[in-house]
Amino acid sequence: MKNEKGKQVSEKSYSMPVINDSTIKGILNHPKFFRGHVRTAIGNIYKSGEFEKRSDRVLGMKLP
Repeated sequence: MKNEKGKQVSEKSYSMPVINDSTIKGILNHPKFFRGHVRTAIGNIYKSGEFEKRSDRVLGMKLP
């Protein structure tokens, strides 16, 4: 991948972050680094895999 000046840009791939209890504890201990959304600031966020489980359950429900 090249930028607008034609220079090569790193193509390193990054893995998804793992959200667990220690991550949430870090957010609560250092809220000034996690601004922008109220749920994040108060530590009310989904842990890794939790969102997928919930969305699979909701999307698997039959409509009336």
